[in-house]
Amino acid sequence: MFDVCVVYLVREVPGPDGPRSEVLLGRKRTGLGTDRIVGPGGKLEPGESPAQAAAREVLEETGVVVDPADLVPIAEVAYPFVDRPHLSQFSWAFTARARAADRPRVRPARARTVRTTRQPPPRRAATRARTPAASTPSSAR
Repeated sequence: MFDVCVVYLVREVPGPDGPRSEVLLGRKRTGLGTDRIVGPGGKLEPGESPAQAAAREVLEETGVVVDPADLVPIAEVAYPFVDRPHLSQFSWAFTARARAADRPRVRPARARTVRTTRQPPPRRAATRARTPAASTPSSAR
């Protein structure tokens, strides 16, 4: 099992209806979860604390400087892959506040605004219509 970290970098920016929060996310380019939307992060180097690694990864991936002391731990999660133990990992997740003036050196692929003041609509359960052929045992047909 290897150790990883992720940071959800949040900043307040002015909006037409008052300040709003933005979270910096990006598309994962390599490794486990390629092409997924993720926060900056990565593997811990030998001798690094999770907070030190998180601050280093944010700087390497975005150019934004975060002091490890300013990181707020929000989760510690083990991801065991029983069938593929070489992929198993333990993850430390943090949040950090960025200044509105901080400009990541990454180019956004596509920006999307998500309002944090409203609750998302409830998710609907997917339903499949059952056909008589699908619900009848093959021996009864």
